[in-house]
Amino acid sequence: MKNERKNAARREKRQKKKIADLEGKRREAEEQLKQATSHGEAQVRAVLKKRREDDLGWQRRLAEAERMVHDAEFRTARSKEELKKKIADLAHLRGALRLARRQNNRRSEASKRATKGSSSAKHLVRMKAKRGRAYKVELRAIARVLVSNGCKEGKVGDLMQDIARIFGVDLDRAMSRRTVRRAILEGLVASQIQLGVELKYTEDVTMSSDSTSRRKMNYQSHHIHMRVPVKNADGSVSLSIDPKLRFVGIASTVDHTTATSKAAWLTIYNDIISTYNASPLGRHLGTLDLRMICRVLRGMCGDHANNEKALSEAWKELKHDLLLQELGEERLQQLNEQIDELPELKQQWVAKKLDDAGGFEAYMLLPPDQRAARDLACVHAMTRELGAEALKALDEADRRLLTVWIWTGCCMHKDQNSFKGGNTHMQTYWKELGIAGPIPLANKESAAAVRRVFHPEDGDKPPSDDDLERVENASFGGAKAVALAGAIFENAIEKRGQGDMVELFLQSKLNAGEPIKRFPKTNQTRFGSHGEAACELIARRDIYREFLVAIRELKSRPGWTNIEKNVHDALDDGPTLTELAVLAIYHLFVAVPYTRRVRKPEEVALNAIDLGPLHTEVQDHCAMLLETPDLVLDFDEEQYLIATFDGQPVAREEVMVEIKRLHASGKLPYLRQMFVRFFEGAKSTWIRFSSEFAPGGLIDGLNDAEKGRIWLPATNDRNEGALGSFIVYMRSNHTAALATHNGLAMFKRNQTQGFMDMWFSPEDHLYTMRAARSLDASGLERKRKELQMQYNQRILAERAEKVALAAAKAAEIRDRLDATVLISCVEDIYARGMTRDKLQDQLDKLRALWNTKTQERIVIPKKSHISRLPQKQTALVNAFQDHLKLLEASADQNANYSGPQMLPEFVREHYFSDDEDFGVWEGEGAAF
Repeated sequence: MKNERKNAARREKRQKKKIADLEGKRREAEEQLKQATSHGEAQVRAVLKKRREDDLGWQRRLAEAERMVHDAEFRTARSKEELKKKIADLAHLRGALRLARRQNNRRSEASKRATKGSSSAKHLVRMKAKRGRAYKVELRAIARVLVSNGCKEGKVGDLMQDIARIFGVDLDRAMSRRTVRRAILEGLVASQIQLGVELKYTEDVTMSSDSTSRRKMNYQSHHIHMRVPVKNADGSVSLSIDPKLRFVGIASTVDHTTATSKAAWLTIYNDIISTYNASPLGRHLGTLDLRMICRVLRGMCGDHANNEKALSEAWKELKHDLLLQELGEERLQQLNEQIDELPELKQQWVAKKLDDAGGFEAYMLLPPDQRAARDLACVHAMTRELGAEALKALDEADRRLLTVWIWTGCCMHKDQNSFKGGNTHMQTYWKELGIAGPIPLANKESAAAVRRVFHPEDGDKPPSDDDLERVENASFGGAKAVALAGAIFENAIEKRGQGDMVELFLQSKLNAGEPIKRFPKTNQTRFGSHGEAACELIARRDIYREFLVAIRELKSRPGWTNIEKNVHDALDDGPTLTELAVLAIYHLFVAVPYTRRVRKPEEVALNAIDLGPLHTEVQDHCAMLLETPDLVLDFDEEQYLIATFDGQPVAREEVMVEIKRLHASGKLPYLRQMFVRFFEGAKSTWIRFSSEFAPGGLIDGLNDAEKGRIWLPATNDRNEGALGSFIVYMRSNHTAALATHNGLAMFKRNQTQGFMDMWFSPEDHLYTMRAARSLDASGLERKRKELQMQYNQRILAERAEKVALAAAKAAEIRDRLDATVLISCVEDIYARGMTRDKLQDQLDKLRALWNTKTQERIVIPKKSHISRLPQKQTALVNAFQDHLKLLEASADQNANYSGPQMLPEFVREHYFSDDEDFGVWEGEGAAF
């Protein structure tokens, strides 16, 4: 303790010394500051004095400089001739210097070629135009071709030099990645100009679109179909005989709604219109606008999704609105020449506008923005009415052509949905027959429960309610079997499934010298994949079962996985094989022949409008097979030509041979019943999905001339293929912009290079380069992603607002019910002051008491069903009586409960709190 006191004293002494030193330094600093301040003031005064003296000196120097400038101007005027001579000499020397540099460069290049041993290179080609800074048009076209065929943008320059060197040509420079990217954007600009020219000349247009998602973002593909202009040898322009499909790009949409899809189409058309109108070709041929496009729009096609049909209806309405507006404005222009009619018409509409506002004084009291809105609405309504009158006054043929709008669905989706409809109809038949259907093909989670229910002898544990529910929800049947088989034999993810092992095993078993065709990709929902997979499993059933056993034994720890066991057992289960056989039969006799009829090359130009008789034939064919299933099930090869839809031989005869063998061995129970059931469902689905061809419909009412003007593709394959190509492109070019992909795809698919060769002048090429540069600097990709983020933030804000409103409403209801005292007897219902609102509060109180977390329920009608006072009184009487009965039952069940009892008298006087778990009764210590 003594040492500690000494140390503390020393520390205190040192601290005081430090404080004294700091105080001395502070006083010293203050003194120095005072001295510096006085010294600074003296210096400032000296500087100001010197600056005044310098100003006087600069004035003297300025006067001297002005005198010298005057003398210099005089000397310069005397030496003009000498200066001109010197400038000419300097230009001559510069020319000689450039010539010397070129000679030196040629000697250097020759020396390099001699060093490298490339004696075949004889010519040096400049990649840029003479006296220009831009690469030649031909080289830009080569860059687009290389990138569209898989070359990376950064490798194009080196590749072009290597190819040129092979042909004995040296290029003076390598094209940079940035230049290549801009050349691609030039292709996008040129494609938009091409579409503008074609829309300007064409007489009829139809549209199609489809959408998908990639990495949680929506993308929509767009095509238009029309006869395009072609330049003849004499310079005239005529339309092509066959319609052409034009790819107009893939757009990123923030959601999958109809309004957003329509906005994407409008953005595409506006881009085409603005790019074309600003181009030299557009100024030469005339401007284009959305009204001109909608005037020649005749219809739309797509898949059978509801949003695609809604999109078609939205465009139909837009076309009609723009048509009325256009005709109305033309009529107004005519009325302007008729002085007597127009003022009277305007006076009528002004009077109507004032009447709607409540009179002139009420109209004048409105805010200026509301008056302007009413004025605009009045003009718009007047124009539409004039347009409707003008449309009505047209000839019937002209009016029909202007207003016609046709929608058709993709034929491949019709086939896919019919296949699904038949399968669904077939699967429900097992229960109707009251027989054991296909074995359950449960997932890993439900497999244990399924085995416990179907094989109770393997364990003493009885099945629970959850086990029975899992058995009820377990998938089964042939379609599920082929889906699982696809996941094993040809999985979309390369690291899953068996991959190439399946092909090696099949080659060894079949002794095939050629590569074996891969198993159908059922997990990618390709058209016809499930039917084709059913054929494959039936034809090579024993080989696939043997392969599954082999992969089980090849494991380090032999055993089944759940999916392997499901497929192995399904291929030996009679009802499952029956469904597989029916799927294979429908695929071979209906689906494949139908596909051959509707899938044609693009140059064939198959028109979907003309396929009404085809779909009637397929419905009749299904009906024929329903009436005479023996055409197939007798397994007579001579009758197969009658049973197939197109009368051609069966695509895979070995499948029918195997089905015949299995049927003869008794492995296909109820084959005939399931065959008939499947075709019943397929026929009804064909009828439902071919409704656009129904008698008396729009397509059925078209005459031959109108059918010749409207062309819609039979399938939506072009849009689905464009989306698939986009996804594949983005896998290998994950940082590429959407505009880059569109530039490559549109330029290649629309054959824009041929259009440029035919229509473009040097001025058009210059415009495309400048437009591409502006497009590159506009930040389209950044703006596209910002739009998605803004949409996501807006949705989050809206959801948060909805949650807050719901919570506020729930709190309001809870407070209202907390303040409501439950009635004690039935007579209270008819007491004075028991209004409809108070009766409703009593009903809500009872509903909150019994119809929430408890097992008991009181039947209380909805508020909208009991709007009148007597109805509410009757409903409350019934509900209150049920309430008392439930309380008595609850009291009997809790007779042995040692805690506070729940008495009816107490409940009548108190009310139930709307807590989270509804487990507390509010009152004097009473609990539940």
